[in-house]
Amino acid sequence: MPHNDDQHDNGKSIRISVSLPSDQHATLVEIAHDHKVSLAWVVRAAVEEYLANQAPLFLKEL
Repeated sequence: MPHNDDQHDNGKSIRISVSLPSDQHATLVEIAHDHKVSLAWVVRAAVEEYLANQAPLFLKEL
């Protein structure tokens, strides 16, 4: 996915839709409930962690 500095720098969020298997959804809902946060917060935190751990590997290929 190309990097767009305008989208990154303006601080706006982009809404996406993702389909998950029911077992993954249930696990995410349970995590959100246990930590008293929203499901969206859990998904954003997971994506942030994934990018922090994986993005440097992908960026080397660009």
